[in-house]
Amino acid sequence: MRSFILFAASILWLALLTSAPASAQTPSLEFVPDPVGRFPELLFQSGVRSQVGSIRNDALLVRPLGFLPGTTGSVQNCAITGTGAAAFGSVSDVNLSISSTSGTQSIPLSCTSAQTNLQATLSCSTSINGQAQTRDWPLTCPACALRFTGNVATGALPANVQDIQISAGTMNQRLDRQPPASTCANPGTVPEINPLPGVRRFHRYRISSQRDFDQCVTLQLRVDNETHFMVAYSSFDPSNLQSNFLADPGSSALEDAPVNMSVTLRANTAMDVVVHEVNPNSASTNYTLSMDACTRFPFFPPRNLVVENLNDAGTGSLRQALSQAELAPNSTISFAPGLSGQVSLLSTLRLISDLHIGGPGPDRLELRRISGTVPVLEVASGVTASLSGLAIAQGQAGGLINAGTLVAVDMHVRSNAGGGIINQAGGVMRLRQSAITNNSSALGPAILNSGSMEVVNTTIASNGITIVGTPGTIVNQGANASLRLYNTTIAGNNNVTPGAANFAIDNRTGANLVLINSVVANTSPQGQIRNQGTLSAATSLSLDGSLSAGNGNLNNTNPVLAALANNGGSTPNFLPAANSPLRNAGSQVVLAPLYGNPPFVDQRGAPREQEFGVDIGAVETSDTLLIDGFE
Repeated sequence: MRSFILFAASILWLALLTSAPASAQTPSLEFVPDPVGRFPELLFQSGVRSQVGSIRNDALLVRPLGFLPGTTGSVQNCAITGTGAAAFGSVSDVNLSISSTSGTQSIPLSCTSAQTNLQATLSCSTSINGQAQTRDWPLTCPACALRFTGNVATGALPANVQDIQISAGTMNQRLDRQPPASTCANPGTVPEINPLPGVRRFHRYRISSQRDFDQCVTLQLRVDNETHFMVAYSSFDPSNLQSNFLADPGSSALEDAPVNMSVTLRANTAMDVVVHEVNPNSASTNYTLSMDACTRFPFFPPRNLVVENLNDAGTGSLRQALSQAELAPNSTISFAPGLSGQVSLLSTLRLISDLHIGGPGPDRLELRRISGTVPVLEVASGVTASLSGLAIAQGQAGGLINAGTLVAVDMHVRSNAGGGIINQAGGVMRLRQSAITNNSSALGPAILNSGSMEVVNTTIASNGITIVGTPGTIVNQGANASLRLYNTTIAGNNNVTPGAANFAIDNRTGANLVLINSVVANTSPQGQIRNQGTLSAATSLSLDGSLSAGNGNLNNTNPVLAALANNGGSTPNFLPAANSPLRNAGSQVVLAPLYGNPPFVDQRGAPREQEFGVDIGAVETSDTLLIDGFE
């Protein structure tokens, strides 16, 4: 039983794109890595976006990546096809020549956003050192312009829409118009008050952001006859028109002469856009207020990608799937049914956009470094990702390195030099139902945490310190470092130098360590936990007196574990013996915040609370489980 956790967040990043149509006649590109461990490739970056009326403008910026001197590439013969192709403009004149010194070039794209979502495909012929490939990219033109039609003389208003509140009122003054128009890049200054008094009618549109990031919103005001004006406020006060001012178009909207402005809508806040009469008691007039409310330009929607072989690169490989996903945040990568074995990597796999990767199980598929002093897999800062069902092995300078937000489930991190998992400062990581074994390092061979990390239902065993001294199998260091261990078993780790000792956990100054339902039983005689920071523990066990008394903790206690073995599930673990003090000694209270509602499971996916309580450690056991073949 395995848990696959998929979650989304949205941020758009620089990307490698190497998608090819499934065709036996399409040649694949095979490359030898350059000295810095990258493959020569064309890097496609989404360019600066803008909107004029209903036309959205974008570009693909193209530059060389990993090109050695003398490497050349090209992009040409581009076309947009599909039912919505007419909305995206023409790319027939694209003819780009790329070299190591050519700099950035671009493919212009545009679409009409007022229509229903339109789909199309961008196809281009690319070549690197004469090796040709036709590449396809899906395009989406989103329908995201909100339009309102009103009449200030009669007070007629459109119906309220999501995230928009609409109201009417009057005010006794107005601002003097001061060109140029406000933009997100150049906000307008606060205008003076116009001295001409008189009652003017207005409509207020309160626009609420439900997003965790700022966005540039473009507005256009068009009228039929009489002039109108629009102003954006962080909060509109009709009695003090200069307060909370954000933006205005610098001039009034005239018949057949609409005015535009753009303004930054801050994350999780609201702003008011006010449309009002310019002159008191104006004749009745109709107006249209258009607003671009898109949060991004999703030319490349999320994709479901399937890895078809165990090759390091090329068509059907995991590396190619990662490249295809990088311009399509929140894509999902899975593996073809029956695919198992080792992916032998010449260079690090890097996740630089939000992504979900679901493997068949760490006992079936392994990502293994075979060249270079590099890690196996890295998650970049700002990226939200999930991994499941994979083994990570033979990395140098670490196996799995996380600087983003990562959920990893059903993983086996094994036999890496430089440490198994490195969670960097600012990294947020949750590791579940996994094993970390046989990794080595001078500092934190199993885990080196400087960010925020939570480890649940995981076995940490047979990892080795490579120097004589006092570092730990797990090192928690940094002023903001936080490490929380739930139902985790740490046992059988040691110093590879004969006679030398090390701690199971080294919790350093300023760091915070929490243990609940966990086992700390290293083979080292020096001690289990060295705490120089903050430590709290409950219903946990230590071979020595490292834990505080009370809270259900068991100090100076042997956990009585069987040898590390495959006792069910996809990763190795320690099975508590029949007379183990771990059995039924844990707390189930902590499980609800971690898992939500029951049923709760252990590292192997077996149910918790098999007898009359929860076991301490990664594995739950009972006489019934032993009979059912988990031993």
